[in-house]
Amino acid sequence: MGGGFAAEDVNLVGPKPHKQNLVVRRRGRDSGSPILFLAHLDVVEARREDWSMDPFTLTERDGYFYGRGTMDIKVQATIQCRLLPDDSSEQVRRALTRLVADTTIRVTLPEPPDTSPASPPSPEVMSAVERVTTALWPGVIVLPVMDPWTTDGRYFRAAGTPVYGVSGIFYDVSDVRAHGKDERILVRSFYEGVEFTYRLIKDLGGV
Repeated sequence: MGGGFAAEDVNLVGPKPHKQNLVVRRRGRDSGSPILFLAHLDVVEARREDWSMDPFTLTERDGYFYGRGTMDIKVQATIQCRLLPDDSSEQVRRALTRLVADTTIRVTLPEPPDTSPASPPSPEVMSAVERVTTALWPGVIVLPVMDPWTTDGRYFRAAGTPVYGVSGIFYDVSDVRAHGKDERILVRSFYEGVEFTYRLIKDLGGV
């Protein structure tokens, strides 16, 4: 399981025996601040009868990897309101009430949302992403964007640690199956994403 890492640098930790997190430490050569790469392993539920194959068996077909979690990994898919870092839940509630425009319908919050400040742009991170991107895909432009979904990174931002999401995976924007039936990813894109992440870790870690 170590994959070339020292035994003390590979750990399974978590609050419950059946729900653990894999923590791997790659030691850098510089004396700078440590960097955490965060990803989760849980996925959305999938019913076998909805798929043309077993959603929980990784299947390679026609140049794609098929399986739940090949494009995205989450526990549940629900209808949610996504707040920008500087928005308040009350602002969103009032906006929904205005859009519903029905005095017989009352918009309430089931629980206070987790809020966190925006992460300031990091030239160091952006430069590393640009270097790795240029090496793998010359001419591809790197642009910062804001994704419309939630992230575990909000806990780190709330604790004062800036968080940045980076993906080295290309996919067909007209055929996004994340969380859906026959979820898949191009085999080539999968391995390119692995190589991108590996190089980015080495670059930022000063290895």
